[in-house]
Amino acid sequence: MSEFISESKGIILCPRADSDIKAIEIDLREILKAESRMVEVQSITPEKSGELCTAFTISWRDLHRNICVLEAEKISAQYVVDRRKAVILLDVFPEIQKSRKISSNDDMRKAVIALDEEHSKAQETVDKITAIIELLKGKMKAFEMSYTTVKKMMGASDTFNYLNRNDHLTTTGSINDREESSETQTKSWGKPRY
Repeated sequence: MSEFISESKGIILCPRADSDIKAIEIDLREILKAESRMVEVQSITPEKSGELCTAFTISWRDLHRNICVLEAEKISAQYVVDRRKAVILLDVFPEIQKSRKISSNDDMRKAVIALDEEHSKAQETVDKITAIIELLKGKMKAFEMSYTTVKKMMGASDTFNYLNRNDHLTTTGSINDREESSETQTKSWGKPRY
């Protein structure tokens, strides 16, 4: 599996359902750069937050696009596995059953399928694609969490200012207007319980 995942070079080679076609190359270089910036979340500033959220969003989008391509390839690879399994059960197993004089039960069918090299190779392709998809989904989730953290941290200061803002005390209007506003506010909310 390690020959397919080479994050140090920034490229993942994903096998194809049809082994005659060149592997899918997933370029992670920009994604890895954005991933290395996740540590910046701990010291986020309002000036840096927009740019950092944009970097995380773009990386999330690119990962999502790659996952969609890989999911389609996984469906094709699973189709190859299913076809080979059908061939084994309909053509290969009856011959083996006659020649070895074995019973036709679920365990014997599974054993014949497990020993078939073509089926094993096709299943290995599905497993590798699945592993790569899971790797990319983990990265996507990390970007989502980092983005959410930045938004919450930056939104916390806005929320704090909003809660401490007193719309009833304005510079226009008389002192009596402000006092009436305060009394109205107390009536609608009830008396404080200390």
